[in-house]
This record gives sequence, structure tokens and C-alpha cells, in this order.
Amino acid sequence: KTGYIVGDTALLAFALYRFALDHVAAAGFTPVLPPVLVREEAMIGTGFFPTEKSNIYELEQDGLFLTGTSEVALAAMHMTEILDGDDLPLRYAGFSTCFRREAGAAGKDTRGMFRVHQFNKVEMFVFTTPDDAWAEHDRMVALEEGLLRQLGLPFRVVNVAAGDLGAPAAKKIDIEAWFPAQERYREVTSCSNTTDYQARRMGIRWRSERGLEPPHTLNGTVVTDRVVLDRLVSQSHEVEIMASGRAKDYLAKRFANVHKIHGLHMIYEENRVRRGKTLWSNVLGGTMGLPQNIAAYFRLIEDFQPKLVISDSGSATPAIKV
Repeated sequence: KTGYIVGDTALLAFALYRFALDHVAAAGFTPVLPPVLVREEAMIGTGFFPTEKSNIYELEQDGLFLTGTSEVALAAMHMTEILDGDDLPLRYAGFSTCFRREAGAAGKDTRGMFRVHQFNKVEMFVFTTPDDAWAEHDRMVALEEGLLRQLGLPFRVVNVAAGDLGAPAAKKIDIEAWFPAQERYREVTSCSNTTDYQARRMGIRWRSERGLEPPHTLNGTVVTDRVVLDRLVSQSHEVEIMASGRAKDYLAKRFANVHKIHGLHMIYEENRVRRGKTLWSNVLGGTMGLPQNIAAYFRLIEDFQPKLVISDSGSATPAIKV
């Protein structure tokens, strides 16, 4: 499925992306707006082809592919180049729209916007020396954890089993946030050390004391739409948005009038008088929790104007429009 993020919800998403970019830029990452269309050699070089080809959109007439992550374009920035050892590590933070066919995912996450064909993501990518790669991996995971702590999200860190790793990764750490409505943890970030796998396939080398050799590459998610939509502004029970520190500068001031989200009631404060209104029980049957339906994605303002329309990919008109 696909969806529209509109109005204040869109501003919230942009605020979170900018907060994430500033978070990693302060740690030495250079912001990049990479292309989303790449050639086949970039997909092969990063290890997405042939195993993930069924999940990638192809423009057959142009011989190009829409990327499912900016990792591909960021890795291809230095394809066939020789890097100076004094320049390493090279740290990039890409922001891009990502596209995935989600082949084989029929029936999974059919409600909400957790699994969609198009989404936005901030991604870290690093070229570094073999000696520094594992320390860099720990540093990137710490940056991911730090951002989630500032957003006030409960999470757990998972060291992915070797049997579940894709071909490129020597080690992958997933961070899963707690989703109350689903009563389970769901992946929100991932960080992989691919050692020299990608650099070898893409012909990237660096000048070391031993001569020319492939650098090591690492990639890690900073934030995606699912954090904005499925966690920060959607709960199945009464909670407060717990953003703290610098996160409040980006998020809270956009929603200073929003007090709490309580089931299917959106509650707000104005002049210290709390008022609530049931919005979606007639539209959605009154039984769905906010993360499982479209209610959570509408603008949280007094007149309750609709802020999001969800439509099925093959539908000419929205399936639900309030």
C-alpha cells in the first residue's frame, strides 16, 4: 500500500529527519542527498543483487533500478576509486526516499503504515580501514541508541544470528522499539559491518602501508517514517510523547497543544482546560488501536481536519477518506 503524509504530520516527519541529520552530523557525518536511481552494477556491488532482485523496482527501458536504501548510492559514490588513507574514515549521512516491492510480504502488516512500498529514511554509510571498522560499528550503534533515547522510546538491541545475516554483513545489530498496540518489539534501525565485501565488488581501494587494498564499509539506519508514524504519535493506551532534550526543539514545539493520545480519543489542552472528542469510532468500527489504523496519522488540531489519506496501490480512489 501507499499513503500521503500531510500538514502538521508532514512537518513532524521533516522535523524528525532534520533532527536525525543534525544528530549524526555532529558526530562527523556529511549530509548527502543521493540519487534513488542506480545502475545494475551498484546493486550487484552492494550485494542486493541477485538475492533481493525480486524486491527492487526496475526501469527496464533505462537499465536503472529504484533503491530500497540510500546505502546503494552512497557506496557507489566512490566506485572504482582509490581513496587516500589520510581521508579515512569517510562518513556520510544520506536522506532519500526508498522503494521496495515487498514481494512475499502479502498479509503482513496490512494495517497502518509499517510496511509500505515507499518511505523516507536517514542512513549512515562509512568507508574506513580494516583496523578501525569494528570500533566504527560500535560507534554507529551508539549513535542510533542515543537518538532513540532522546526520543524517549523504549527499545532493545539485538545481535542478529549468523544464520539470519545476508551475504554482505559480517555482523548486524538491529534495534527494536516497543509497540504497545502490537504488544511486541519491532525493528526501527539496523547497523551492519560488511567488511571488504562491498568494496571488493565495486573496485574501491585505499592506499595503506601494505599497498592498495579494499576499505571496509558499514551502514546503519538513523530514522525512518515508521518511527514518526507508528510510534511517536500513535499508541493503543494513554501515554505521553516523551521526547526530551534537543528532540523537543524539533518535535514538541510543533505540537505544543497536544497533551495525550488516548485510545480512539485525541485529547488536547487549551487554556488549561482539557477537552476530548471521539473521532473515528463510527468510521473504523470503534475497536482498532491507533497504530493499527489511519486515525493516528491525522492532524492533531482543534478542528480535526483530515491530514492523511490511505489508498491501496491499485486503487484509483482512496479506500478511506474522512
